Amino acid sequence: MPLITEQLIAKVLALAPTASSFWVAYSGGLDSQVLLHALAVGREQLPAPVSALHINHNLQPDAPAWAEQCRAVCTELGIAYRSLSIQAQAQPGESPEAAARAARYQALVDAVPKGGVLLTAHHQDDQAETLLLQLVRGAGPKGLAAMPERALLGDVPLLRPLLDVSRAALLDYAEQHRLRWLEDPTNASTEYDRNFLRHEILPRVRRRWPAAGATLARAARHQAEAAGLLDDLAVVDAQSAAGNFRGQTPVYSPNKPGSVPITLSVIALLRLTAPRRANLLRYWLRQHRASMPSAAVLARIEADVLHAAADAQPRVHWGGVNLRRYRDALYLDDVLEEGDPSRCLDWSLDQSLPLVGGTLSVDRAHGEGVATRFLADSRIQVRFRQGGEMLRPAGRREHHSLKHLFQEAGVPPWERARVPLIYYNDALLAVAGYWVCAEFQATADEPGMRFIWSRAIVPTGSFW
Repeated sequence: MPLITEQLIAKVLALAPTASSFWVAYSGGLDSQVLLHALAVGREQLPAPVSALHINHNLQPDAPAWAEQCRAVCTELGIAYRSLSIQAQAQPGESPEAAARAARYQALVDAVPKGGVLLTAHHQDDQAETLLLQLVRGAGPKGLAAMPERALLGDVPLLRPLLDVSRAALLDYAEQHRLRWLEDPTNASTEYDRNFLRHEILPRVRRRWPAAGATLARAARHQAEAAGLLDDLAVVDAQSAAGNFRGQTPVYSPNKPGSVPITLSVIALLRLTAPRRANLLRYWLRQHRASMPSAAVLARIEADVLHAAADAQPRVHWGGVNLRRYRDALYLDDVLEEGDPSRCLDWSLDQSLPLVGGTLSVDRAHGEGVATRFLADSRIQVRFRQGGEMLRPAGRREHHSLKHLFQEAGVPPWERARVPLIYYNDALLAVAGYWVCAEFQATADEPGMRFIWSRAIVPTGSFW
């Protein structure tokens, strides 16, 4: 096999030795053409088949013709091919390139089946460009680490096996194998920052320092090591700064590597130095898949949230999320309009029920939850707090107002209207995720059902 093919197959096997399928993000340009061809040449060495995914952004008049040309190449190579059409609309304050990138990756992730991996053709020169872009934007070590060889997009592994290969080497491979590739005219426009670096800056840098591509990629690896050490420090700090949370399905365990607390203690955060505090906040937000705050937003969090009065309920909003404080705890919350509290939903217990910001489901248990004899014909309704609800939780002698119970449990005020209330024939059976009404509690020797309220911190993030 040619050198690039040998390097590529070895790298892919090292990064994903047990993948059930390999999916190439195939634009038809030089880079992805080489990646696809080299994988096709070395496919017998791989444990699973190779397929191609082409994204039609519908931005160029020639896009349909490009999709057909990509299909023809895949037919020649004996590679399964699929074309995906997307329409990327930029949100206010979002660049068209960022919107297109987000839509492209979402379409690719949705198309890769469970057990499969996605491969992109990012190479050494792309890595150098990314490092310089992040540098002029004032990024820290995480940004300057540029692109990792292996990452996760949602639950899909993303591989970049060509990061050690220069574009010149890819061009040599393409010419040696007489490959044909597409040229997107927008790649020549220096109006885009990356193209400006590619066509105006890096050629001059290479004339002075010929090995600049490799050394910049090495600098990115050094930054990745530094970012990893900062993450290790954040994990240590997270263990001491975990806030108290009264709810269910916590995602944090001190013994589980990589897990993060649902809430952070403000008192514990303020014991840290300012740089360690900012590092922990960034790590915590990133692990919950929230948008990264700018330096200005972090300053607002510091001044308006962390140093707010103890009885205040401040909020900072950015990038589609809220960071809120209640008592001593910081909470991350997606920005969603609350539904009508008077709404009433019929629910069949044989399937989960998506609700505002989370999912309601049941878990069969013995001696726990609501006794199944009260659920015989499954005439269940889901309602929401309107005020004045009273209940006697299992294990208590007296009735309490739901408002009092929420306050006692430390449930943040903005969450209380979202917690599902389970009714049967107008009788309140349970407050999902919190309490079962005593008169409906399963006895020790009978089957029951636990009502689980899995609350999404952000739409694509962890649940609690």
